[in-house]
Amino acid sequence: MGHVPASMTPAEASDLGQKSIEHFEFVPKSCHVLFESVAGGAPRHLPSGCDPQTLDELLDRFAQNGTWLDTIQSFRYWAPTQWSAIFSEFRELVRSIRQNHVSILAGTDSSSVLEEKGDLPGTSLHDELALLVDAGFTPSEALRAATLNPASFLGRSDSLGTIDAGKTANLVLLEPNPLQEIHNTKRIAAVILEGRYLDRLALDRMLRENCRNCSGNPTH
Repeated sequence: MGHVPASMTPAEASDLGQKSIEHFEFVPKSCHVLFESVAGGAPRHLPSGCDPQTLDELLDRFAQNGTWLDTIQSFRYWAPTQWSAIFSEFRELVRSIRQNHVSILAGTDSSSVLEEKGDLPGTSLHDELALLVDAGFTPSEALRAATLNPASFLGRSDSLGTIDAGKTANLVLLEPNPLQEIHNTKRIAAVILEGRYLDRLALDRMLRENCRNCSGNPTH
């Protein structure tokens, strides 16, 4: 898993067995101009091989090879001036990603560098899920990208990823239904972790003790 090496194309990386391509590395480097803002709404020059049909064929190839895709939200911090154009183009690609049944994972790119930029661990995952829905995925697809899909990707679906008898009971309990509104993932009532039941009071206490940069009453 990782970025696409500079010496090869996303299709070549997929054909060679790279299991997961991070961020927008799945788009050929010559097509990255699609993610750039164009002043005054001027028409954008479309490089060869960057038309919708060719990108659709590439995504179909990913599906056939079992290549997964993940992580979008960190670009709000890595490329803030381009973020609007980046997300707009991602929206255009989501229909093809879904139609070709390319598997996705919810990711955050979490790091101390991003935390310094204001991207707090925990909250960034909720943001990723909301952005996936805003881009065109269903709430159910977004939730699977953070639950069942990672378990399947890691070969751990026998013990993780769904709520079933005999599986590891690490659970986030929500007050309202996230299938109706994805932002409900932030309405956490309790967490069960390694046999410990942590109610809202316990979670808030842990936040106060451990979150250096949090202000107000953030939800993780």
